[in-house]
Amino acid sequence: MTVIGAIKKRQLGMAKLMPFSIDNDMYAPFTTVDNYYTGKFMRNAWINARAKDIAHVDQARKEMKTLFFRKFGTIEYHGFGANKDAMTEIDKMVLTIQLVAGCAAAISLLVGGIGTMNIMLVSVTERTKEIGLRKAIGAKNNDIRFQFLIEAIVI
Repeated sequence: MTVIGAIKKRQLGMAKLMPFSIDNDMYAPFTTVDNYYTGKFMRNAWINARAKDIAHVDQARKEMKTLFFRKFGTIEYHGFGANKDAMTEIDKMVLTIQLVAGCAAAISLLVGGIGTMNIMLVSVTERTKEIGLRKAIGAKNNDIRFQFLIEAIVI
């Protein structure tokens, strides 16, 4: 068998504490493994398949069973496990995290908006004489509103 490449080491975070290592895996085409080892020495061969999403896990499992039945004539010695429950739980956790982050963002925007409103209220009440002077000179209400709107945007 010829080695055509090596995979970069991938152990990160908690994976370093696990008793097994994904860095000890060997990847080879099924046909190559079948040609070299015709079932005599293969006691613990694993084939990992990945479905497009959770909805296709059962279909992928069924296709793997069909493939093994065609190849070996039986599926008696082959276990077909799926991590569908784990994937569902992970999806729930991700959704929960998204909801919490969304709520935090909404609260932050609300607090920021209230702060800006208070600053603008103080600005208007402190500048009533200036507003009256501008109106006396001939400024329209829209001009004054536009000035305070621009100030609020800058803040």
